Parts: sequence; structure tokens; C-alpha cells
Amino acid sequence: MFAGRRLHAELEKQEDEDWEELFLESEELGLRGRLDALRTRDGQTIPYEHKRGRAHRDENKQPQAWESDRLQILAYAYLQPRSQAAPLALDLLEIFRVPLVDITVMASVNRGQWDIKADFEIRGQQVWLSEAGRRKFVELYENRKQETWKHPVLGYSLTYRRLFELEVRLLEKEWSGEGGLFGHLILR
Repeated sequence: MFAGRRLHAELEKQEDEDWEELFLESEELGLRGRLDALRTRDGQTIPYEHKRGRAHRDENKQPQAWESDRLQILAYAYLQPRSQAAPLALDLLEIFRVPLVDITVMASVNRGQWDIKADFEIRGQQVWLSEAGRRKFVELYENRKQETWKHPVLGYSLTYRRLFELEVRLLEKEWSGEGGLFGHLILR
């Protein structure tokens, strides 16, 4: 929040919520810091930084973040835990984003499968997929789901479409205490 100009909603503690202090540290980077946060009733933790005083202004007298604030945000990002494990929220879409979306898009770009004039539209300063571009992406995505991949633990090949179902079932077993196989989806 800049002085006199709100960029984010103001947080107010509800009856069953708690203010917390998070201490973040990285020996590797030589950084250590404290971050205020609000723990909501649904278990979500929202980082909160209370700012007072004047906002820094650029040459056009527009409010800007102080350089120290930018450095502080960068330090927070570096201090976040790093892990090869599945995301804590167990967002299944995120687990499959790289093998299904990122690799598909990069491969299609490298193969020259996109027509700049037909597949994209310029709207102001933004570039969007045209209707033809959206259809092309969906086709590439659906084709990718039909490709096969050899599971490193099970030792047999299956389509990515079938792999979705398998990983959900393995996650269900993990939660019920019968697990041990979920999270072995590793690309090399």
C-alpha cells in the first residue's frame, strides 16, 4: 500500500483469526527476515506488510514502491521453501502443467506449428490467441494427452489421459495411509 493510494485490500482480523509472525531464513543466500501474516479461519496464511509514511515518487510524481520494498519482496521470494515434492496444495493441474502444457507449447513453437497472423490477435498492447489459435492449442493438448509415457515406478506405459486417473488414485491411497507411490512423476 502506498501512502494515500491503496493497491491491496486492507486486512482486518476476524474473531477466529490470528496475526502471526513468520521467520524466513536461507543459509545458502545469507538472508533472514520476519514477515507478518494473518492466519484465517480456513487455514490460509496471508502475508501482510504494514506501511506508513510517504510513498516514493518517480520523475512524473507518480507513487512508486521504494527500492527497499522491491528488495524485501525479492528476498521473501528467495526465502520460500524449495522442493522437488508435489505442491503442498496438491493441485493436480500443477503436477501435469509441465509435461502436458509447457512441453506441448514449446514443442509446437520449435516445430513452427503456429501462424502468427492466423493464430494470434493484437488487442492494444496485448497479444491473444485468435479463435483459430485456441482451436489449435486444444488440438495440440488433446493429442498430447493421447501420447504414452512409461511410469518410473509401475514400469509400464500409459497415456497421459490414463496417467491423470492413476495419479488421482495413488493420491487417494496416500491419504488413506496405503501410499508410497504418489509423487514419483518425475521428468528427466
